[in-house]
Amino acid sequence: MQQDATQNNSICHKTGALDGGYLPGLGGVASRTRQNTTTIHPLFERNESLGNLWYFVAYPRASSSRAPPRFPFLKGNTMPDDRAAPPLAPPMPLNRRLAVGRTDYILQSLDASGSVSVADMSMTLGVSRETIRRDLKALAEQGRLSLVHGGAAKRAVDEPSLATREAANAAGKAAIGAAAAQLVADGMVVLLDSGSTTLGLAAALTNHSDLTVITNSLPIGLLLCRAPGVKVIVLGGDIEPNDEAAFGIETMTALAHYRVDLVFLGVSGISPEGEFTDYSRLAAEQRHLMMNAGKAVYVLADHTKFEHGTPVRITPVPHIAGVVVDAPPPPRIARAFELQQWRVIVARGER
Repeated sequence: MQQDATQNNSICHKTGALDGGYLPGLGGVASRTRQNTTTIHPLFERNESLGNLWYFVAYPRASSSRAPPRFPFLKGNTMPDDRAAPPLAPPMPLNRRLAVGRTDYILQSLDASGSVSVADMSMTLGVSRETIRRDLKALAEQGRLSLVHGGAAKRAVDEPSLATREAANAAGKAAIGAAAAQLVADGMVVLLDSGSTTLGLAAALTNHSDLTVITNSLPIGLLLCRAPGVKVIVLGGDIEPNDEAAFGIETMTALAHYRVDLVFLGVSGISPEGEFTDYSRLAAEQRHLMMNAGKAVYVLADHTKFEHGTPVRITPVPHIAGVVVDAPPPPRIARAFELQQWRVIVARGER
């Protein structure tokens, strides 16, 4: 329906205009027109509060003999008193509205896929990569996502603290550490991942000679730097408080400078299908790059990791040599390891 606004009649038709002040209750913006009316322009095409339509609404400020028009999308199914226009909220700057729209889209994409890339978001939203990087950095500072190389990932479920993990199954982890230490010969260069199980391995390496240990773990670095026969290289990066270790782009970049004999990797879980998993995409990506740095890889995992679900899969590499555990894995996991031709070393120790 459309009638002449100059005759003090109401107008209701579709429009795409965006200007003026923001009206939260209607999900739109408002502006004054030359006919002394207030115009409401909804911001989104599909909005349940607006009946899933865009509307242009105008009504006269002057009194009229006509009854106030009725519109289905207003609360109570009636318009306000037509003798006075409602007050207008301060206008929202256009660049602010665009930024809010971008961040909403980024967060929705993260919920759907778990990660986003700067390149994809730049192309989809039609803005520069630098703009997307600023958006991602702002969201990371708000704790709403985690930055990874080339984009961002969904913020991880918090992993228990290192102190908590050290206290859990301490004897089993010490046995794993002792068994893994027998794989290390004097003169080797080894890479130790962070974590409570690899910390048990570090304690078993203190009597080795002419050994070079590269690690992202602060406790491992502190422990081994006091061993006279061990040279320690600590990788830099952002320190993750729960793990007391370096993670991030700087850490992953530094890994490319080293080639080691053995990599000892910790994992947060082992799925029933025998896949190694972690709490975050950042940690999983970094551990994959750690594996790439070595000639051979051994994964250290105590029995509490069997069939323990964490959300992100760690991509394996062809040169995984084996898994060191403190108890035989369940049959399904054991079959998966056998298919991959991974040696299973069961450490002997008290549980």
